[in-house]
Amino acid sequence: MVIDLAAGHKVRIPTVGPGTRVLHARAGIGTQDVRFTLYKDGAENWFIEGDTTARVRLVMQLAIARSAFGGEFGNPTRAELRAVPPLPSNVQASAVVVQKKIGVSRSMPPRDIVTKLVAYFRAFQDSADEPKGQSDIYLDLALSQKGVCRHRSFAFLITALSLGIPARVVINEAHAWVEVNDGHAWRRIDLGGAGRMQHDPLSSNVSYEPPPDPFAWPQGSTRGQDQADRARQESRTASSPSPSGSGSAAGGNGGPPDPNKPGGVMSSGGGTVSSGGTSGGGTSSTALGSPTAPGMPDERPASSLTMSLGGTDARRGAPLPVKGQVSADGEPCGHVTVEVVLSSRTAGDIPVGVLATDERGVYEGTLVLPSTVPLGDYEAHARTLGDARCGKGKTR
Repeated sequence: MVIDLAAGHKVRIPTVGPGTRVLHARAGIGTQDVRFTLYKDGAENWFIEGDTTARVRLVMQLAIARSAFGGEFGNPTRAELRAVPPLPSNVQASAVVVQKKIGVSRSMPPRDIVTKLVAYFRAFQDSADEPKGQSDIYLDLALSQKGVCRHRSFAFLITALSLGIPARVVINEAHAWVEVNDGHAWRRIDLGGAGRMQHDPLSSNVSYEPPPDPFAWPQGSTRGQDQADRARQESRTASSPSPSGSGSAAGGNGGPPDPNKPGGVMSSGGGTVSSGGTSGGGTSSTALGSPTAPGMPDERPASSLTMSLGGTDARRGAPLPVKGQVSADGEPCGHVTVEVVLSSRTAGDIPVGVLATDERGVYEGTLVLPSTVPLGDYEAHARTLGDARCGKGKTR
């Protein structure tokens, strides 16, 4: 990502999710490193502070527990929950009205409370009508059960806190949802109502597949995941070639083929994807951005890449160790991004992850193959767009 650092000031940067850990991070201008410090507050918002004022490229390798994005909610006792500060008396009084309508109270087990709250707020209806009647925005929203994602999340938050359930709201430019702590970890819960889920039609990213949702969805409701899937489908349709073969947008083959299409499990030098292992989500690949200006001649020496895999067979949802090195003109290419791609004649190129090199030009990490990768025989490649000194390159 590109960040505008301001010397002595903390600049907010995107956060992947609760409990994220930084494995490696580098900020720089071309090949020049820029000193920085990362911070996070009590709500796990992240910030970066630099020693100088400059526009830099920040490359980070992060790790996060898959359970943070959903899965089975815990069954904590009251004593195991985080302490929740009391609400102002007038807000608590309003929340009691909502509690009675939903049918929840502090005497219930925390997991039962969360289950009923999720069912109630997922049942909201998108509406352009302004809720009225209570002269209290929280009551107007909660009792009318009308509103999009941010309205649902706000009302859920107040209600949960009033019941002693630790909760918080997360908002970005496209969606809003809640995170609830089950005594052991923060869990993301989508309440629906995603009206502006965005997807870059030029991106070749592998879409993330969240864990199974333990809470029921009302009939006709719209999940954030539904919006994301629809956006991806529309972008694939837009990028598919027309019948005449003209007018195709970037994206080439229009995304990976149907994962349910029959395919043999074979073995060759590139590696094989087999159906064993869990059907977990994969590591998202970040589309590589070119460091050279469009239309300008590229005078950088081509990068030379090596890559080795932890075996010749790969399973969907299982870890795949990857290691290699990038150099140009005999010198290491430090702090460049490397994209790992699976290729086949039928499926084309399927990006499965991105790693970054260290100062020695070495990249190493573990990727997880997404369950959407069709079964079959693939060749694995690594490619880079380089940086200010090192040019484009690809393994042979």
